[in-house]
Amino acid sequence: MHVGVHIQGLSDVNELRGFRAFTILEEDMVHYHSLAQWSEQPMITLRPYHKDVMSHNPRVWARMCVAMVHRCYQAGFTRENVRLKMANELNLAIEHALEQNFAWDSEEGYKRINDWLEIAISEVQHIDSMIIVDFPPWSPGHNEDLPVQGLDGRWWYGYDICRDIIEICDGIQVHAYWLPDGLDWGPGDFWYGLRPIRPVGMKDVRDPGGVFNIFPAHQMILSEFNRNLAEGDYMDYSTEMEWVLKILGGFEVGPDGVEAKKNQLIAATHFLYETPYDHHKAFAIRDTSAVTKLKTLADELKGGESNMATIEIPDEIVDLVREDLKEVLEHPDVYGAWRGAKGHLNSGFVQFLKATARMPVSIEDLEGLVVTGGGDLNEMLAIAKRLIESPQS
Repeated sequence: MHVGVHIQGLSDVNELRGFRAFTILEEDMVHYHSLAQWSEQPMITLRPYHKDVMSHNPRVWARMCVAMVHRCYQAGFTRENVRLKMANELNLAIEHALEQNFAWDSEEGYKRINDWLEIAISEVQHIDSMIIVDFPPWSPGHNEDLPVQGLDGRWWYGYDICRDIIEICDGIQVHAYWLPDGLDWGPGDFWYGLRPIRPVGMKDVRDPGGVFNIFPAHQMILSEFNRNLAEGDYMDYSTEMEWVLKILGGFEVGPDGVEAKKNQLIAATHFLYETPYDHHKAFAIRDTSAVTKLKTLADELKGGESNMATIEIPDEIVDLVREDLKEVLEHPDVYGAWRGAKGHLNSGFVQFLKATARMPVSIEDLEGLVVTGGGDLNEMLAIAKRLIESPQS
């Protein structure tokens, strides 16, 4: 797992050495080139921001996002180390400056968000199908992951409304916050810091569980985690931070014996390192003992990737796979028709089809990649397995 920090208004990039992942706003793009030259290149999540992102034409916003990603490539970042988060916590009214009185955490709100994101994400994939684009994070603790009964009697929740667009994303960005008073150190934390791995059925029979359980085959990126910090409690906070990361990452067993799937959480960035904005200063950990602890965790938890084999794939094979699926990857409408009514490709298989010359994958991972589908999907899975078993053939 890649562990690091969310940076905002950073002045000296050298302070960040020891971290392996960053979430970065446009204002810190000046640091892209320096970070790209590190001997161990970090994973970065790009977070373009606007106080009312959905007031933009989604296709125009997508083109802006693509330009940001391409600037990272030009600075020297490899494609596999750059992820795109196109928006942030759109289920909060505060993220919609022009429509703050609208109920964004409602069924209609999630449908509006879904429609906008579907156009925006599909446009990114149409412009450059090799960009790694994640489904944006919800603000946790709302109707994103708990069913609500609508006026027509049907039950809904945010992730379910957006399921189709999530399936064509490469991963899901997630936020996790616990209470200012600290952790419960028990099952109560499944509603706060450990909410992403909340067990299925914890509230009632309709409870789908946390997002890790709703989408078990998707990669997860914890792009924000924290609680409000009180002066002098950094030592206690460091202990809490370690516990949450190790449980969400599958390194330790959680309350009631709940275990997260190993390697589902691939990166975690603390919100945040430092900030010039007063309303965020309670979250910043610069110049505290928590920074040292987080860097220790960044080194310790990277060992969790050891059971993922890095496979060399000849360039001509990669090119062949890309060419065979060019129409599918570059035209989302065709992709949507291709997956059809029987089932879907999940994000892991799409990620494989976007393969670079080096990719982390194992036969066990591939076993669950095709949920259902026709001969074309099964044929691609067979090709994938042959590449792993005999990568130079």
